[in-house]
Amino acid sequence: MKQLLFIYLYLFGFLFSFGQNGYSKIENTKENDLKIKDLGTLLSSSYSKGNNQVFLNSILPNRFFQKVILQDLENKKLTKFNRKYKAAYSTKITSFSNELINSLKNGDFYNFVSYHFDPVDKTYHLIFRYYSEKYGLDYHDYRILNNGKNLIIDDIFVYSSSQKLSETLKLYYLSEVPKNYISSITTNEEYKYILMLKNFVDAKNSNQLKKAYKHISLLNKTLNNKDRFTAMLKLELSRSISDEAYFESMEDVLSSFTIDPSTNLSAIRYHYLNKDYEAVFKSINSIQNHTNDTFLDFEKGNLSFAAKNYESAAVFYKNMIENYPHFHLPKFSLLVIYEQDQAFKKATHLLDIILNTSTYKKKTLIQKVEEQLPMISASSEFKNWCKK
Repeated sequence: MKQLLFIYLYLFGFLFSFGQNGYSKIENTKENDLKIKDLGTLLSSSYSKGNNQVFLNSILPNRFFQKVILQDLENKKLTKFNRKYKAAYSTKITSFSNELINSLKNGDFYNFVSYHFDPVDKTYHLIFRYYSEKYGLDYHDYRILNNGKNLIIDDIFVYSSSQKLSETLKLYYLSEVPKNYISSITTNEEYKYILMLKNFVDAKNSNQLKKAYKHISLLNKTLNNKDRFTAMLKLELSRSISDEAYFESMEDVLSSFTIDPSTNLSAIRYHYLNKDYEAVFKSINSIQNHTNDTFLDFEKGNLSFAAKNYESAAVFYKNMIENYPHFHLPKFSLLVIYEQDQAFKKATHLLDIILNTSTYKKKTLIQKVEEQLPMISASSEFKNWCKK
């Protein structure tokens, strides 16, 4: 059996190796708990204020660059290329925080949720939640180290893609580095795997999605479907190919790898499509147990609604309204339940809450109810509310 170590350990190990000299893991103490929590709060506050400097000061871009590039000090052409590439890298590393800031300006959510000490990794992690009406739910896991004076961000793991930020930037780098620079520092066997990955990246960047899917599927098959990094790249792209490709890729992931919160986030859509609501609930619980995020009550409410358990859905939506008063989607979902229950008095009370906690004008809200909730719209309670 071919070993999957070539692409991951070689490409993302030796060639991209960068030691932790001068940087250490953080002991689990109450004092460090406070420091870690303060960093999470500071990052969250800076993002909301449109400031990316806290992120850049914490991730140390020059240090992080060494985690991204191929390195061979005896290869002068590669060394020269790396120097030129640094400008493009600087744009990419900065765009991570800038895109989050722009998302917040557009009404998306990005919040510091929790922190924990990982007993296996033996250092602290910060968990941030991203939520967008357009793109849905995601989580970012910030791995934290210490340089003797300050806490630093070592890397960021993105749940939805099952990739670290460094791995994502490596793919961008790989799309730019000339093929002959890679072949000059690898064996023929190693180069084959790296070239297949590069072909995937090049095709994807050119928006040749079917061609990209063919390359990543071939690489995944060559590695005997045992490399998680490759399998998740295939899964991410499969959504843009076909339902058949998506189901096949998701089933391969579920059968081949340990099911963790990141995998469960990817699996929620799959379980919904299969109408396996029990599996959806288990996936949501797995994520919630890991993140300690009460925002997942919204997903539980949506799940209960999909399963036609409206009483349970109402409980979850009410929890969301209490804990996240400025998040409007649970309120409108609860209005739909009140429409079905013909609970018109409760509906008008909820409409008052929406007016007091959102930017909706009463005229706009009346129009929305009239268009989408005919029974509430026809009720005397609603008509009296409109006159107030």
